[in-house]
Amino acid sequence: MIGMNADVVILHRDTRKEVDKTADRVLRRAARQIARDIAKSLVRRNRPSYPGETPTVRNTRMRVMEVEYNRKRKTASIKPKQFGSSQIPATLEHGNSRIKPRPFMAPALERNRKAIIDGWKNAIK
Repeated sequence: MIGMNADVVILHRDTRKEVDKTADRVLRRAARQIARDIAKSLVRRNRPSYPGETPTVRNTRMRVMEVEYNRKRKTASIKPKQFGSSQIPATLEHGNSRIKPRPFMAPALERNRKAIIDGWKNAIK
């Protein structure tokens, strides 16, 4: 799961409301963009993935990402919808004692980092 948050501290109520709306929009857009990138990076192959490679998907269900946004806490989280609370995506991302990592979420965040920063810059203008 990838998490993002935005903390805003402004005293004037009207200004805070506008900043909150902008933060909501920018965070939601960034989370959706990253979720699309993650889904695109998961490829269907006729072989298992190698360590360091994105995981192989046997069907398209793992490519469906769930984006949750908490307006009060200003956080967005992204996770594969199929697995719910399962540890499979975390094991693929980070590895364990038997499985080497096959990262797919952190690289998507890194690929989109500049676009996210640009989104904040454009929102502030």
